[in-house]
Amino acid sequence: MYSESLLTMESSAEEPRLSAAASVPARLTAFLALLYLALGVLALHPWAVHWATGALLSVALFIFLPMAMVYHGVRIPLSVWGELVGFVVGTAVWVVVGTVPPTQDPSLVVPGRNLALLVAALFAGMLISRIVRERNILLPVCIAAALVDVVSVGWGFTGHVVSTAPDVVTRFSVALPQISAGARGPERAAALATMGVGDLVFLAVFLAAANRLGLNVRRAFWCVYPLALLAMLATLTIQSLPGIPALPFIALGFLVCNFRAFDLSDDERRSMLIAALLLGAIVGVYFLVRLALQ
Repeated sequence: MYSESLLTMESSAEEPRLSAAASVPARLTAFLALLYLALGVLALHPWAVHWATGALLSVALFIFLPMAMVYHGVRIPLSVWGELVGFVVGTAVWVVVGTVPPTQDPSLVVPGRNLALLVAALFAGMLISRIVRERNILLPVCIAAALVDVVSVGWGFTGHVVSTAPDVVTRFSVALPQISAGARGPERAAALATMGVGDLVFLAVFLAAANRLGLNVRRAFWCVYPLALLAMLATLTIQSLPGIPALPFIALGFLVCNFRAFDLSDDERRSMLIAALLLGAIVGVYFLVRLALQ
């Protein structure tokens, strides 16, 4: 009886510490969401900076904040119902805010829509990640997602929508506002660049699965962010370079920093190597074809 009572006392004493530790990611996610919203509002006002400086600052900041929000968000211990509620609420807010046209002042409409879509993508990725129950499954998932993204952007559905219905792409993307001098008004709503909702969903899938399966989530984030930043900067600065799908860079960063965590047989390693070489070949063909068409 004494030992059981002592165990009960120790367990009850640990619960507040565990709940306090679990609340840290939630507080950080909420803080980043508010910071993202506030900076999104401020970015749509004129700033006395050179265009190139503003573009660099915008890309670095507005890629980091959504990705950091995903990084901390996937570490919030939620049940499947909690994640589902988060997804539904984020989607509902995105739909409602999306119906409000940024007529005179987009300062609240555009950042609010971006944040709602980001929240929906975060919880959608957390829900999807529950399918991944083993570490080794993450490897083919990353390669397949990157491959599908390249094909879709280059020759498939995404590329078709980008060329024929850019408004739809804008609606389903998180905008990176242009920080620069200029008049205030509806034209300030034009984004410098965008991050597709699919990129954010799969980032959440990778990080949430990694967090649940005991992989190094922090190292994964710091591998993914520079590659995503490099891809966006290359797209904006090299005029002859076609638009770059972001998901292959996200998948590459995730796999590079966690590759040793996968326990693969010799046959599985050969299969993954062949798949990676195939992905690299398709990416190379994509760039060659796009450059030739230009």
